[in-house]
Amino acid sequence: ITGVMLTKLDGDARGGAALSVTAVTGKPVKYAGIGEKLDQIEPFHPDRMAGRILGMGDVLTLIEKAEQSFDEKKA
Repeated sequence: ITGVMLTKLDGDARGGAALSVTAVTGKPVKYAGIGEKLDQIEPFHPDRMAGRILGMGDVLTLIEKAEQSFDEKKA
């Protein structure tokens, strides 16, 4: 095993589970499930999670989500 996929991360906004899983297994979290469907699995970004844990927010993910939902035809 080279890494872990952490599911239900959407319910753990501060990322405590990611820290615990890494500490217990000694393996990095590679993917994160942010919803209930398969298309809601995405690569895990530890630097972004660290920002959430430290209360600094996650601006990069917010920008990416906005870009994905932006519809140029409506603009």
